[in-house]
Amino acid sequence: MPPGGEATTQGIGLIHGRSSTAAIDIDDLHNAEAWLAQHDICLSNLLEDDKSVLIESGRPNRKKLLYRLPPGLGPQAKASVKGSNGTDIIDFRCIPKGGGFNLQDVLPPTIHPDTRKPYEWGGNGDFRCLPELPPALLHVWQSLQRGSRPNNVPEAD
Repeated sequence: MPPGGEATTQGIGLIHGRSSTAAIDIDDLHNAEAWLAQHDICLSNLLEDDKSVLIESGRPNRKKLLYRLPPGLGPQAKASVKGSNGTDIIDFRCIPKGGGFNLQDVLPPTIHPDTRKPYEWGGNGDFRCLPELPPALLHVWQSLQRGSRPNNVPEAD
């Protein structure tokens, strides 16, 4: 918290491309869990991992996982999974698709614009020591960037 212990209305951001970090932004927990399961990735395991670092907005059915990129891996372009109705299910966030470094996520204790409550840290890990992006998530992310679908995967709902 800033001096005085109060949440700030000023935003605090993490610019992923400059910090070798990434966020897995889950906008629909139920459908993201099903979509990731199609790729042999268990979302519950990621969320409950001993080193997991989350940003909690207080909005239901949403989570955001933070990771550091593996050594030697450059910034990855944003990729998204959308439902059949066009809404976001899950975003893989590091840098914009067109390049540049201006893609960021806000950090606690920034105030969420909709809930008017401060973002909070979640997960079992320490935000000062982010876990490395799991290889399975990286593989799915890179497949999405190429516009290909990982093997034997039906369309997300």
